[in-house]
Amino acid sequence: LPTSIFEGVWTHFELVFYMFFVSDGKPYLTQKRFKTLGILIIPLFIGLSLYIYLPLISSTDPLFNWGDVSRGFNKFLYHVQGKQYQIWMFSDSESWSKNFGKFISSLPTQTAWIGLVFAIAGMYFTLRYAKRLFWLSIIIIISCLGYSLNYSIHDIETYFLSAYIGMYILIVIGMAGLLKKKNFSYIALAIPVLLLVMNFSYNDRSNERYVDEYTKVMTDGLAEDALIISSEWDMWCSAFWYYQGIEGHRKDIQLVELELMRRTWYPTMVERWYPPLYEQCESNFESYLEILEKFESSLPYDPREIQQQFVALFRCMIDNNIDERPVYVTHDIMQSEPQIVQGYTAMPEGLAVRLYKSDQSPQFNPGELDLTGFNNSIGPRSNHLTEATVNNILSKLNTLHQFALKYQKPELAQAYNAQIRAINEKLK
Repeated sequence: LPTSIFEGVWTHFELVFYMFFVSDGKPYLTQKRFKTLGILIIPLFIGLSLYIYLPLISSTDPLFNWGDVSRGFNKFLYHVQGKQYQIWMFSDSESWSKNFGKFISSLPTQTAWIGLVFAIAGMYFTLRYAKRLFWLSIIIIISCLGYSLNYSIHDIETYFLSAYIGMYILIVIGMAGLLKKKNFSYIALAIPVLLLVMNFSYNDRSNERYVDEYTKVMTDGLAEDALIISSEWDMWCSAFWYYQGIEGHRKDIQLVELELMRRTWYPTMVERWYPPLYEQCESNFESYLEILEKFESSLPYDPREIQQQFVALFRCMIDNNIDERPVYVTHDIMQSEPQIVQGYTAMPEGLAVRLYKSDQSPQFNPGELDLTGFNNSIGPRSNHLTEATVNNILSKLNTLHQFALKYQKPELAQAYNAQIRAINEKLK
């Protein structure tokens, strides 16, 4: 479910906890207190009930069944607890300072600057006249930052939502305390209007289609009936599965996402989407899933055996297809999992790398590479995905340039240089 649902449930839990347990000078165990607790818990469970949607829709066998949570309650818990992402929690000693800097830099755009003044005033008024509300707001902010600042991911901003909610409570109280009653509603309306004006241009991505264009260039460069292994999830893999499954684009391509194969639900998707590919390596899939299940179930396992089975599975897919069809990997596989491609001859082709048997001597024939649409799709706003995609394509162009020089194709080398310059000019 969206991050905002988790944030809302978590914030409500904090509200329930605080309202019931923080003393206001009266006895705790009274009938009135337990009645209040019961009332507060009702909307909490209404919020949690949204999670029922996951196993229900998963059981219908949707086209893309992320997590496949209908397999059992343990898989449901594994999914909703975000266990596959917990490896990035407290994993980087520098993430706290980096994310705190992102939080501070985001405050002006979240409060329209003037909201910061009202937030400070709100802290004063609540601390002086409503200490319980002051501490509730502070608890919401600190507890949110306590876990989000230690989460080392690029797109961390959405995890600050509870902290913003705590600040908005203080902002409204600060406005009410500083402004006269007759002016309060007008100023309160002015802040969201200011936020709309300040942030509209940055958030308007209607003409920014670099993921679509990257996906198009990537897949157009693959030969017919291609098998490709990639872990470029954000850049094109997720988009391609939409275009292939919903819009029918390049039905002949079989894409296997490397990192998703580290989860037990994904091989089931491979079996469903590409039955022959699964059947060719069925024994590898079964032995790999057996040990991977131990990892997901927190049972004793040997990480070296998982990695060995992981590599063997991909090599099986390559070995069983390389004589019958074109097999590709993307450059990230060459760098992150070199054992998978060890022993094969690699030749750049389009934005991918085609694999050949070691006894073959392929010629450098990269095909046409039209990046006009991609260049035109790059907007003036930059985020981590934009930067990663642009750097990725520049790296691939550099590789193509080097191969063009190696195989004495100066015109091609000049063309790649021109494309690199065009992208760099666009970024200025």
